Amino acid sequence: MWKLIPAGVSPGSRFRLLFVTLARRRPDSSDIAIYNTFVQNRAKAGHTAISDSCGNLFKVVGSTEAREPLN
Repeated sequence: MWKLIPAGVSPGSRFRLLFVTLARRRPDSSDIAIYNTFVQNRAKAGHTAISDSCGNLFKVVGSTEAREPLN
Protein backbone atom coordinates (compact mmCIF):
# COMPACT_ATOMS: atom_id res chain seq x y z
CA MET A 1 0.00 0.00 0.00
CA TRP A 2 1.22 3.49 -0.88
CA LYS A 3 2.35 5.42 2.22
CA LEU A 4 0.58 8.63 1.21
CA ILE A 5 -2.99 7.27 0.97
CA PRO A 6 -5.08 9.07 3.60
CA ALA A 7 -6.77 7.05 6.32
CA GLY A 8 -10.31 6.07 5.40
CA VAL A 9 -9.73 5.75 1.65
CA SER A 10 -11.04 2.37 0.54
CA PRO A 11 -9.17 0.19 -1.96
CA GLY A 12 -10.15 1.24 -5.47
CA SER A 13 -11.28 4.69 -4.33
CA ARG A 14 -9.75 7.83 -5.77
CA PHE A 15 -8.30 10.83 -3.99
CA ARG A 16 -6.22 13.90 -4.84
CA LEU A 17 -2.96 14.75 -3.15
CA LEU A 18 -2.14 18.45 -3.00
CA PHE A 19 1.10 19.79 -1.63
CA VAL A 20 2.65 23.21 -1.23
CA THR A 21 6.36 23.75 -1.77
CA LEU A 22 8.50 26.53 -0.40
CA ALA A 23 10.62 26.35 -3.55
CA ARG A 24 9.96 29.10 -6.04
CA ARG A 25 10.19 29.39 -9.76
CA ARG A 26 10.34 32.53 -11.80
CA PRO A 27 6.93 33.04 -13.48
CA ASP A 28 8.30 33.94 -16.89
CA SER A 29 6.85 31.28 -19.18
CA SER A 30 3.46 31.00 -20.85
CA ASP A 31 3.96 27.22 -21.20
CA ILE A 32 2.12 25.45 -18.36
CA ALA A 33 4.20 22.30 -19.01
CA ILE A 34 7.26 24.15 -17.63
CA TYR A 35 5.47 24.58 -14.29
CA ASN A 36 4.13 21.01 -14.32
CA THR A 37 7.71 19.73 -14.67
CA PHE A 38 8.82 21.96 -11.79
CA VAL A 39 6.03 20.59 -9.57
CA GLN A 40 6.76 16.99 -10.58
CA ASN A 41 10.44 17.38 -9.73
CA ARG A 42 9.60 18.95 -6.36
CA ALA A 43 7.13 16.14 -5.58
CA LYS A 44 9.70 13.44 -6.36
CA ALA A 45 12.39 15.24 -4.34
CA GLY A 46 10.11 15.80 -1.36
CA HIS A 47 9.07 12.30 -0.29
CA THR A 48 10.55 8.87 -0.87
CA ALA A 49 7.06 7.40 -1.48
CA ILE A 50 6.74 9.50 -4.63
CA SER A 51 8.64 7.80 -7.41
CA ASP A 52 9.01 8.64 -11.08
CA SER A 53 5.95 6.53 -11.88
CA CYS A 54 3.55 8.60 -9.79
CA GLY A 55 5.61 11.79 -9.46
CA ASN A 56 5.09 12.51 -13.14
CA LEU A 57 1.32 12.65 -12.57
CA PHE A 58 1.45 15.84 -10.48
CA LYS A 59 0.20 19.06 -12.10
CA VAL A 60 0.61 22.67 -11.05
CA VAL A 61 -2.36 24.47 -9.55
CA GLY A 62 -1.86 27.77 -11.33
CA SER A 63 -2.14 29.68 -14.53
CA THR A 64 0.00 31.62 -16.99
CA GLU A 65 -0.32 35.06 -18.52
CA ALA A 66 -1.00 33.54 -21.94
CA ARG A 67 -4.41 34.46 -23.23
CA GLU A 68 -6.33 32.87 -26.04
CA PRO A 69 -7.71 35.34 -28.58
CA LEU A 70 -11.43 35.98 -28.29
CA ASN A 71 -13.44 34.86 -31.29
